[in-house]
Amino acid sequence: MAFMALFGWVFLPIILIGLFVWTIQNALLWALAHTFLIDLAVGGLLILNLLLLISLLRRRRQNQNVLLLLAAVWEGGVVVLCALYLVIQPLRFLPEDFGVPFDVENVCFDEWEIVSCQGVPAGYTRTQEEIDQYLGTRITYAEDHFISDGRTYGLKSGTPYNERVVWREERLNIPGSVLSASFEGLGLTNRKLRRAIVNFQKEPEERPIGWIFYLLDRDTLMVYYDCIFFLAERVE
Repeated sequence: MAFMALFGWVFLPIILIGLFVWTIQNALLWALAHTFLIDLAVGGLLILNLLLLISLLRRRRQNQNVLLLLAAVWEGGVVVLCALYLVIQPLRFLPEDFGVPFDVENVCFDEWEIVSCQGVPAGYTRTQEEIDQYLGTRITYAEDHFISDGRTYGLKSGTPYNERVVWREERLNIPGSVLSASFEGLGLTNRKLRRAIVNFQKEPEERPIGWIFYLLDRDTLMVYYDCIFFLAERVE
């Protein structure tokens, strides 16, 4: 209670900033979905302000008024900005995945293939043959099922995947195991990773490869299995 009384005010600007960012993001998403309407509106503003600018310049010739000059400068600036928008089309520079959440549902529902070894935790050894046997394995993540090496597993409805964020200061701990690894030990430069665990409808006798994985980016996953961290890429 004392903490909230002393520092509770800090949350107010954080909430306001969050609402501001949320508003801007939603406005940009709407604009991306209605680029024609935006261009039409900007074109209308360009024509309207250009007519106003011409009118102000004519009146300025007849009346050397400072306010008319300022108004003409303002209208000229609006005309230039509208023209630049129509020429540059700044919305096209937004990334294709702008506004799409970075989570399992929006990134991982697809087929993946294990392509290489990212690393082995300190204290564990694996031969190249042990690593190579898993390369090329196909894994599919979907809303209601999970496919690993050709075998399909049903997932719990409502919560098919358990997700959480792992920060760089933490270790990559494997549930139900004493095994853990650090970001540095695996050569990862990420500030944080989103970890996901498959939530089986019926727990298998042996958990298959791909049951625990980390999102590196929208086209690369890090998959854990048999004391090895693998890299998996999206199958085109």
